[in-house]
Amino acid sequence: MGKPMSINLKVNLIGIAAILILGVYFVYDSMNPEVIEPCSTYYPPSVSLNLEQGNGEFITASTLQGRSSSQDWGLIEKLKVEPASDAPVSGIFEFALKKDDVTSAHNKKGGAGFPWQPSRLNGANSVCFAYDVWLPQDFDFAAGGILPGVASEQIQQLDETDEYDEEELVRNFRSHLTWTKSGTLRFIAYDPTSRTDANMLDIDTKKDLVPGRWHKLEQELVMNDVGQSNGKVRLWLDGDIIVDNAAAKLTHTKSVKFDTALYHISHGTPYGRGQVDLKKDSIIRVSPMEMSWK
Repeated sequence: MGKPMSINLKVNLIGIAAILILGVYFVYDSMNPEVIEPCSTYYPPSVSLNLEQGNGEFITASTLQGRSSSQDWGLIEKLKVEPASDAPVSGIFEFALKKDDVTSAHNKKGGAGFPWQPSRLNGANSVCFAYDVWLPQDFDFAAGGILPGVASEQIQQLDETDEYDEEELVRNFRSHLTWTKSGTLRFIAYDPTSRTDANMLDIDTKKDLVPGRWHKLEQELVMNDVGQSNGKVRLWLDGDIIVDNAAAKLTHTKSVKFDTALYHISHGTPYGRGQVDLKKDSIIRVSPMEMSWK
C-alpha cells in the first residue's frame, strides 16, 4: 500500500481546487453578465397616446395643442403626425428642427413640446416608459439635443426678486434623454426653476444614436427621497441595458412625483449657451410614448 497523503498535501490540494473553482466561476460570470430585462417586462401593462381618430385619420398638431392647456409650444409650425410604414408603429410624430432654433439657458422652449398626462398617472414614484426614435442619415449632432422625458406637475410660483412679477405655473422637476455633440446618449434630471445646473443629475451612456435607423429607448426611473441617493435610473437601448444606477439623486431639495410625460424635441440643452452654428434644418421622428407606473 502507498503512503497515506500528508495533511499539508491535502490542504494544498483543497486550496488549489478552490482556486480553480473560483477561477471557473469568475470566467463564467465575466462571459455571462446578469441580464436585466427591460422594465416593461416587470411593470404593469403600459398605456400610450392614441394617434388615430375614430374615422381612421391621424390627429393633428392643432388637436394636440387644444388638449395641452396652453402648456405646448411650437406645435403648429414644427410638428406633423404621420403614418410610417418603416416604423415599429403605424403612426409617428415628425418634429422639424430649425438650424437657428436651439434650446438653451436663455431659450428654455426651443424646438417644440407638449405634455401628455395619462389619467391614472397622478403622481407616481416609479415610472417605466419607452419610445422609438429615428434620425436622418445626414443628421448634425453638433448642438446637442433633447428627447421626450417625464416631469412633475405644474405649480404656481412667484419670483420674489421681482416685485412686479405675477405667479406663473412651473415644474420643479424634469428628466430627459439628450444627445451630445458627438451623438452620445446622455440622461439628465434637473429643476427648471433653478438658475444653475449645480443640482443637475447627468449620466453619460457611452452609446451613440445611429442615424438612418430606428432605436428603441426604454427607461425606468424611481424617485429618491429628498437628500438621499436612493433613486434609480435604468436605461435600455434596443433591449440592452446601458445604464443601471441604483444610487441616483434625481431631485436634491424638493419632494416631487412623476406627473407628466413631456414631449420636448429640440437642438440644444436646458443649460447650454445655444451658440452653435448649424448648417441646415433637419427632422426627428418619434413614436408615441408607452408608459407604465407603480
